[in-house]
Amino acid sequence: MALYSQFSYGATDLELTTKRDRYPLFFRTVPTDFVFNEPRLRFIQRFGWKDEIGLIYDASPYYSRVSQNFTGRVILQPEATKCAVELKVNLGSHSYILLKLINK
Repeated sequence: MALYSQFSYGATDLELTTKRDRYPLFFRTVPTDFVFNEPRLRFIQRFGWKDEIGLIYDASPYYSRVSQNFTGRVILQPEATKCAVELKVNLGSHSYILLKLINK
């Protein structure tokens, strides 16, 4: 069986690069969406937002994992979030999650 290297300019799913046993020759030229959680967190810290933080994301399982990662990172901050409220909204053929993190 011949093995070929695969390069992607648009695939951002984290599984493609973390599961090397399944995708040993897969490489990407763009980062996963998880890397954007660090700048989001720093932006929130820079402006001193602590009481309420909102996040809107696509209701797909992939973006749900990105959101859970972000929420976990926010909760680990000294001013820990006390409550997370999710609301699913259907707009035409797309569903979105409105996530509100409350620290009161």
